Amino acid sequence: MASSEAHPWLICDNRLEIRDQLLAILAGTTATGDLSEVRRAWQALPDDLHEAGLEVVLQTHLFAGYPRTINALGVIRSEGCSLNTSSDAPPEQWRSDGESLCAEIYAGSYEPLRKRVASLHVDLDSWMLEVGYGRVLSRPGASPRQRELAVLAVLGGQDVAPQLTSHLRGALHVGATIDECAVVVELLEFIWGAAVQEKAGHVFDVFCEKRSKS
Repeated sequence: MASSEAHPWLICDNRLEIRDQLLAILAGTTATGDLSEVRRAWQALPDDLHEAGLEVVLQTHLFAGYPRTINALGVIRSEGCSLNTSSDAPPEQWRSDGESLCAEIYAGSYEPLRKRVASLHVDLDSWMLEVGYGRVLSRPGASPRQRELAVLAVLGGQDVAPQLTSHLRGALHVGATIDECAVVVELLEFIWGAAVQEKAGHVFDVFCEKRSKS
């Protein structure tokens, strides 16, 4: 089990399990490109969380690009991680898996999302479903809830308020609580810096306010 001493950034007030915080920190530092922090986050992970850790790093290429994902994986390999087998579903399953997971995450906003992305480019809509939500985010090894919390740690530093809002909503749809999301938003101060956290915190506050009125 991970302990509160495993990493100095952990928020130990029982709102979000330490294990899930470590996954979010690992994903977030992968996105920042700070490889010393990637190393520290990986070293703090208990062995039974290594598969989930690899998954949240792998999925980060969707939200922060291949280069930083590749560099983070290089650090993880240098730490002696030997897990290296494919968990991809058969390609013919990617579309249906993607549609199912995307609909779960976006719920009532799923059809408007599909129409908007397709209006930008029809291929982007296909890639989003088949590659993003189907091939990558539907893989075993990390739960949809863990994945969405990790996505918050990645998007929270990129000044992409609409996407951050969508994935806050998505995290709730796959079982996260608003308090768990709040902890990830607080972790952004350590991952991305105080100014970035303040901006993301404002997005979170607006999200909570609208939610309370709905």
